[in-house]
Amino acid sequence: MPNTANLLYRSLFFRILQTLELNIEDMEFLYCFSDTYLPLSREEGKELMAEIKKDEETFGIFSLPISFIEWGKEEGWKANQEHVAMKMLQENFSTEMIMKLTGLDENRIEEIKKSI
Repeated sequence: MPNTANLLYRSLFFRILQTLELNIEDMEFLYCFSDTYLPLSREEGKELMAEIKKDEETFGIFSLPISFIEWGKEEGWKANQEHVAMKMLQENFSTEMIMKLTGLDENRIEEIKKSI
């Protein structure tokens, strides 16, 4: 279950940072500070990204910390690999072959198999 207070603080922190006119080094330092002292779980990160997407005028993608951009890329890559695995399962590929080609572990492939 997400830590609602932590999520709220992180969101407010990002909003405040966007109103400041800081150089890139100071922004990176403060984002690293927030990553260290206001860590988010994967679920909380997803919720924060959803909130940011709802209010794109306030949150510009280029002002997000690099860690969030990288996290988004990772989530997209993972979703794509899971989609490919699902297609491969529908075509009766072996679990071993799917693991080899997608990089997913056996447990995740079994979960995908159950969802089909």
